Formats: sequence, structure tokens, C-alpha cells
Amino acid sequence: MTAKTNETQARFFDDEVSYFLSKQEENSVHARRVMNKFLSLVVQYPRSRVLDIGAGIGTYSLPLLREGSSVTALDISAKSLEIYHMLACKENLESRLTLSCQKAEGLESVDQYDMVLTRHVLHHVDNIAEVARRIHRSLRENGTAIFLEPNPLCPYWYPYLTFHPHRSWKVEHGILRCFPWMLIRHFRNAGFREIELTNYGAFPPFVVNRFGSLIALEDPLASVPWLRRFLALTLLKVRK
Repeated sequence: MTAKTNETQARFFDDEVSYFLSKQEENSVHARRVMNKFLSLVVQYPRSRVLDIGAGIGTYSLPLLREGSSVTALDISAKSLEIYHMLACKENLESRLTLSCQKAEGLESVDQYDMVLTRHVLHHVDNIAEVARRIHRSLRENGTAIFLEPNPLCPYWYPYLTFHPHRSWKVEHGILRCFPWMLIRHFRNAGFREIELTNYGAFPPFVVNRFGSLIALEDPLASVPWLRRFLALTLLKVRK
């Protein structure tokens, strides 16, 4: 990530931290659906030391702290990490939380983590291949990494990123580097031996929040081969 791009990203997420905190506190039907789907994959794998890249305010790794894992939270937004630390302190979890304000391309750890998590991060970096290699090096043998990314094959993203008041193409344009086959290629070239990709999310957030019963249709729709490739979110699991 260039210095200018890095500065733009950091400034955007610093400015939006209050919005992201309000969304976490809101705990909407859509937010719970996405988190539960993501964490249902996480709990399938053993973990004690977790690296959360793009941790933000800790939405997805706070539950792991509560369960006893040690978490290193990496993010380019210092304000987001401050909020994460505050939330961890409220639950007396800060002793197992390490904060690192840096970009994903700067990750230097080797054979250190049992699990790496990222959520909506890969489309914010300039060099996904380099990040994939650094994640591979950071994992212990048999370690697992789980990624959540927007699927650019889903047409919903284009009006959403254009018109949503808390989104910007200046920081989201990397979505066009996250087509599913591109992600698979990057992680295969990085040396991961097991790669599994799935898509889910048939309905936009505002629809799910208005009509929560639609969640019951998510899994059936995701099982339709021609349809699932166009679902909104990509889940990628890789194993060293």
C-alpha cells in the first residue's frame, strides 16, 4: 500500500469509528447473521493465539477473547484500536489483547499464530499476493486463516458503495481485485495447501433488517449453483 493510499485509508476509518461503534451496539439482524456465519467457521478450528488483521473495534475477535484466546489486533486506524482496547477493558480482557497499529503489508511475525482472521480487509490492500505470503509465514504449521470479503460479482455492491453515506470508492475500489478466482490464485501461490471458498448473503442488509424471517432462505438459496456465485459475501478458508 502506498503511503498516500495508507493515509487515506487510515483517515477514513478514524473518521468513521463512531459510526462503526454505533453499528456494533445496534446489533442488527444483518450484523448478527454475518457474525454468526463467520464465527461458525472459526469455532471449527483449534486456536489459542489469534491474529485479527483489520480488527477495527474488535467486533469479530472480542468473542474469541471472551472464550480464552489471546488476540493480536492489527489495524491502520489508531482510533479504532483505542475503542477496541476500551471495550476489552470493560470486560477485563485486556491482558490477552495486543494492539498493533500498522498496515497488513507490514506483518512480520513468523510461525506465531494458530489462526488469522480478516474481515473486509483484502480489498483495502494494494498487494493481496504479498499479504497472503505474510499471513502464510505468520501461521504455525496446520494454522488456519479465514477471510470475509465483498463479492464483486454481486451487483448490490455497486450502488451501495456509490450512495451509502459511510462508504467511499476512494477506499473501496479494491473490491475489483477480489473476484473469487483471484483470491484462490493468490493464496494457492502463497503456499496454502487447503483452500475452500463459499459465498452467502442473498439479501441486502436493509431488507434482512426489515424482514428478519428471510434469513431462513439464505442457506437454501446458497445451495443453488448458478445463484451462489452472485451472493454478496465471500468466505475463504485456507490452511497452512
